[in-house]
Amino acid sequence: MDAAIKKTLNKYVGDIRRDLRNNQIRYGSVAVDNGTVLIQLRDEATANQVIQQLNKDFPKLNAVHDGAANVRIVVSPEEMQTIKEAAVKQNIMTLHNRVNELGVAEPIIQQQGPDRIVVELPGVQDTARAKDILGRTATLEVRMVDDDRDALSQAASGNVPAGDQLLDEVNSDGSSTKILIKNDVELTGDNINDAQPGFDENGSPSVNISLDSTGAAIFKQVTTDNIGKRMAMVLVDHGKSQVVTAPVIRSAIGGGQVQISGAMSVQDANDVSLLLRSGSLAAPMNIIEERTVGPSLGQENINKGFHSVLWGFLAISLFMCIYYRVFGIISVLSLGVNLLLLVAVLSMLQATLTLPGIAAIALALGMAIDSNVLINERIREEVRLGQKPHAAIEAGYEHAWATILDSNVTTLIAGLALLAFGSGPVKGFAVVHCLGILTSVFSAVMVSRGITGLIYANRRIKKLPI
Repeated sequence: MDAAIKKTLNKYVGDIRRDLRNNQIRYGSVAVDNGTVLIQLRDEATANQVIQQLNKDFPKLNAVHDGAANVRIVVSPEEMQTIKEAAVKQNIMTLHNRVNELGVAEPIIQQQGPDRIVVELPGVQDTARAKDILGRTATLEVRMVDDDRDALSQAASGNVPAGDQLLDEVNSDGSSTKILIKNDVELTGDNINDAQPGFDENGSPSVNISLDSTGAAIFKQVTTDNIGKRMAMVLVDHGKSQVVTAPVIRSAIGGGQVQISGAMSVQDANDVSLLLRSGSLAAPMNIIEERTVGPSLGQENINKGFHSVLWGFLAISLFMCIYYRVFGIISVLSLGVNLLLLVAVLSMLQATLTLPGIAAIALALGMAIDSNVLINERIREEVRLGQKPHAAIEAGYEHAWATILDSNVTTLIAGLALLAFGSGPVKGFAVVHCLGILTSVFSAVMVSRGITGLIYANRRIKKLPI
């Protein structure tokens, strides 16, 4: 939580600095000082002006005099609590984004207590990489380079100037050189809309970043004010800051499109893109408990789930064969094809079949047979109306199609709503449910009609066994 508060205060520093600059108020420095923000000014009149301006532009912050010429920004206890609660919510949202990027089926991410988060990831094979991606605090910071050679030599000898930081800049050959970076953060990863891996003009792996409107405006202003100077892209990961690239600003850069490249591999570019795209963590997280559930522990539930599908299938088959005779057997065959198709599609999608998914399969079987019941009853009706057997079969399939389509479309709409607005097990259930509807329509109409044609198309029939 301390890191979340510090990060928020640093963000306030950047916002206040830009606000004072935009209102043409001269200041000495703006920095974090003992859990507050201290603004050093030249006289009391300027301090009064700053307090008035900040109270207008930042009503949540409390600006007070700190001596004659300084202003101190004090964050209220209520605002501190809000920052902590927002940090947990942002971390949960970021974890959701990262888990979705990993392609995990039916994840469960929920808050436990004021500062703990529980993450459940079914079907994960590489747990080490999953933990690395989830726990990394990678974020991007744009800072200006201090090109003063005397200051750099002083920093190299251990005397880092106030307001600067000595960091490593990684070269293309893997070596690193020392570079002096100003502490003032001009732009952070919070203003990133999208980040995708790619390649620069030299064919080296890069990360292509798209900024939001606020970030694009800030980036354009920074590049406009610092033409001819060097700007550093600093990647903060695992608590360590590293300069990825520090190009010279040749002209103002608008449009919100930024490319960073340096000594990174293709995998590094993919991972950094994923982390920046999914958002930065508001505060670092530590794994305090970890459990891996093997397949044997869940085997009993899996067996019960499969037994429910099996016995449901057998019960439906027995009823259909007794009630509709030969056409019941055809319906059971098409139902078996439906089950095979559904499992095949889930296998192609590499879906993790959890208990909600097994429940959806059982439900799909019960709903799929409805279509065959509609067809068989329609054929019976045509026979009662005096139609000949072949004509009754043709009319039964023809007239039942509209009803089958209507009933399945309405069910599919409900399934899509679950898919769009549900999460975790609900979404897993919805995926299998929607796929089951599509395969059931195909098998009930196309497969059963094909089997019926194979049996009766070239035979003379006096009476249909239905």
